[in-house]
Amino acid sequence: MLDRPVLCAINPTHIVQSFVECISSSGLNFDGDVISVDGKTIRGSGYHDSKDAIQVISAWSNDHGITLGALESQGKKNEIKNIPEVIDMHNVKGATITADAMGCQKEIAKKIIGSVNDYSLQIKSDQKTLMDEIKASHHIILRTNFENINYSEFETIDKGHGKIEVRKYTHFELSDWVKCKDDCSKLNSAIHVERIRHIKGEIQTEEAWYISSLAPNAKKAAKAVRLH
Repeated sequence: MLDRPVLCAINPTHIVQSFVECISSSGLNFDGDVISVDGKTIRGSGYHDSKDAIQVISAWSNDHGITLGALESQGKKNEIKNIPEVIDMHNVKGATITADAMGCQKEIAKKIIGSVNDYSLQIKSDQKTLMDEIKASHHIILRTNFENINYSEFETIDKGHGKIEVRKYTHFELSDWVKCKDDCSKLNSAIHVERIRHIKGEIQTEEAWYISSLAPNAKKAAKAVRLH
């Protein structure tokens, strides 16, 4: 068994590189997989509100249940810089890579497409121009009953612990009317998710918006959203 001094002497970067090479040579099929790229704070690595707490960006394969790559990030704000580096670490092709609102960036979308994968990225609330255009486009196609628009719908219902939650997914292609479409690599569609919760006679609703390079397929989009 390796003792502490020996373990501390090992460069963690070399360990990660060896692991990534092992996964790359394993022959695992990632076609159709959902790869969740996300940042987490390591519990117990710093005091409350401490800037010294360790932040880690990782890529998680939902189909195979393994981490494909990870690296330390210097705080939440550096996630934008680190996400492309994590994508470069693995040799996955044919998957859908997801990220939360922090990862909804043009360069990250470009990096994902360049890695021969698709993306599903949550739109940030402060991306006002993009959000407004997507919402306006959705309003127009609803008003015209999706005329001449390729779209897909999917719904799930979960019951338990005294509540019922309905999730409605609408995945629709973006027309050239959306000016922001050309700004983002292979931006093809948008996903609208409406969550309706029935709890003890009360109804709670919330919605989320995503951009994607995928063709409209609400069931596939729902998988990507929920697994993230």
